[in-house]
Amino acid sequence: MKSLLYEALLLLCAALVLGCTHSHVSSPDLESTAIDTSVPFDTLFDRGEEMMGRAAFVEATDYFQDLLQAIDSSDLEKHSDCLSELSICYVRRGMFAEAFAAATKVIQLDEQLDDKERLVYSLNTLGSIYVLTRQPADAEKYVRRSLDLAVSLNDSVKIAGRYGTLSEIYLSLNRPDEALAAANEALRLDSLRGDLHRMAIRQVQKASVLEATEHLSEARALLETAQPELRRAGNATSLAICLNQLGSIAVHQQRLAAAAAFYEEALAINLRTGNRNGQVKSHLGLWKALRVTDAERAADHLEAYSLLRDSLFEEGTLQAMADYDARYELERMRQQNKRQERLTRLLIIGAVVFGAVLIIAVLLQLRSIKERNRRVRQWQEKYLAAVAAAETAQNTRGTADAPDGPDESKAPDAASPSSGEAQEQASRDPFIIKVDALLDEQMRACQVDLARLADALCITRTLLNRKVKSIEGITMQEYASRYRAERACMLLGQGRLKVAEVARACGFDDDAYFSRFFRKETGMSPSEFVNKA
Repeated sequence: MKSLLYEALLLLCAALVLGCTHSHVSSPDLESTAIDTSVPFDTLFDRGEEMMGRAAFVEATDYFQDLLQAIDSSDLEKHSDCLSELSICYVRRGMFAEAFAAATKVIQLDEQLDDKERLVYSLNTLGSIYVLTRQPADAEKYVRRSLDLAVSLNDSVKIAGRYGTLSEIYLSLNRPDEALAAANEALRLDSLRGDLHRMAIRQVQKASVLEATEHLSEARALLETAQPELRRAGNATSLAICLNQLGSIAVHQQRLAAAAAFYEEALAINLRTGNRNGQVKSHLGLWKALRVTDAERAADHLEAYSLLRDSLFEEGTLQAMADYDARYELERMRQQNKRQERLTRLLIIGAVVFGAVLIIAVLLQLRSIKERNRRVRQWQEKYLAAVAAAETAQNTRGTADAPDGPDESKAPDAASPSSGEAQEQASRDPFIIKVDALLDEQMRACQVDLARLADALCITRTLLNRKVKSIEGITMQEYASRYRAERACMLLGQGRLKVAEVARACGFDDDAYFSRFFRKETGMSPSEFVNKA
């Protein structure tokens, strides 16, 4: 449970730096977003900024895309400004591949312009994207460079902002002391200027560190101080983060009704602004706050959390890593005179490839189901045979040793591996053995987290998935599910533990969720499996 809290906290922490750039009080909707090139660029740009200020990120995305097409392509400064705002809009909408592409292009333009002030912002934005896509080590180098430029400009506003971002990065890297020092420095600099709004943002950032280090009373006091100022300033993004953190603290303090209220308001804000990172935190918090009083609603929020978290991870990593290749291909296609012919050819090839991939995917899925069922039967038969053998051996020994009583020290353990199992374990790939050991450790702690498992192996999540698939023929997610299902079958087959105890032993906090998982993997409920065994 603690790992879920920590993970969701880090996702929302990284978004805070982007919230302070476009956070002024919302204003009435504009009548039109049409681009009138006779209007000065600054006026047109301010219109887009107004959209972002009232959290209309979808509208702002379309507007800045149109504005980008309308301006002179040779004007690098205007292109940099529009792309910078687009990158933030994409982040708000969870479109990390597009955000990454825009942010890297902005840096390229700013370096061509040799504009340090622009680079301070563009490097910081790119660093924030890396944090949100769970690559804090890469984020640190960009934000560090941004901080160095801000110091060279002697701009306390920018310096404070960079320290705020660094506090989030250090928290993601599990370096809480450095995170707290950076947050304190950011708050000190904004306090010297008397900027109440930015001070409130820094208080929320500092509270994130305090919450992660379990200084809950101090964190709560900071958040309660920051909340009124964020409301006054109309900073919806930072207010939602503040409310999520207040909900998290309330859950820890067993104030579940208050926690649910905080999370509900935060979720409403995040849904309105389209902030999917914030929605992840809100859904997870509502599951914690409601699972005792309203289990059905809690389960719905847990499912929403899982779907959002997985989609953010995939979109924020796999797409971003393929970004440069995709942009290169697009640029090359634009330079060809016979574009229509090439596009037609690509569509045909794509249709064929898609059909082939679809067929392969179906076959792999069928194979996975068959393998899963085979392993479930294997585990069931193996441990039922072990139990039967143990009973037979016990009866035989009991008859032979009846005058002296049974020798309990030599009783066989139904859970101990047979010689065949030992040989099978010895023949397994060393990497998979390490993966199994880490899964065992996480299941004992009820904190199964594949991203942390990859970190423990000092590899990326993508590389972990690739290695497991090359060895086992299935993804890491599928392997982990199969491993936990096999463990559950083993323990249920032994008949020594209750279903709830088996759920904990397999890394599940929620019995209902464990039952749904077990039925999905084996085709029967835990109780049905026990009865059949």
